[in-house]
Amino acid sequence: ENKITHCDVLKMDCELEEKPILLNKDSLDALERTDKIILEHHSLADGKIIAEYLKNIGFSVSSNNQFQAEGGILHAEKG
Repeated sequence: ENKITHCDVLKMDCELEEKPILLNKDSLDALERTDKIILEHHSLADGKIIAEYLKNIGFSVSSNNQFQAEGGILHAEKG
């Protein structure tokens, strides 16, 4: 819609909607054109699911709490 062809950094704070947004098949094209993602995850389970998904599509992933607590900040980067 906005003709964005590349995203250097995607920052997300969507209050529990990160997983439905990222794991939606319609988001894959945008994620393939994104270099880095920084997002807040609000549940341990969702953080792990999001991290695994991003790893499977080519991102390296870390979290400020290494997925040992309910919420945290996830960093994902290609390459």
